[in-house]
Amino acid sequence: MVEVQQYAVCDFELSADLGDKNPFAVEVTATFTHELGEVVENLPGFFDGDKWVVRFSPGIEGVWAGRSRSENMWSAVFVWRWREMRIWCICPRAAIHV
Repeated sequence: MVEVQQYAVCDFELSADLGDKNPFAVEVTATFTHELGEVVENLPGFFDGDKWVVRFSPGIEGVWAGRSRSENMWSAVFVWRWREMRIWCICPRAAIHV
């Protein structure tokens, strides 16, 4: 589980072996669900040159679980190899003034 401050950005990396297929033709989205039922649906992912990235910023403290989904134009099975998308969102730390 990844610990993230409330409103901080957290990137999740996803990869798949596409062979010679065009990675930009794959549509990636993710849905994150808070332990109390809040849902953030259809967050778009993007291809950054060697992997897909889903970027999420939790707005509520607590545990979030994420699931990815991909749509592509090929009939072959498309399998993700990714780490579990689970977040423990904590209260943002107070700014330190020196």
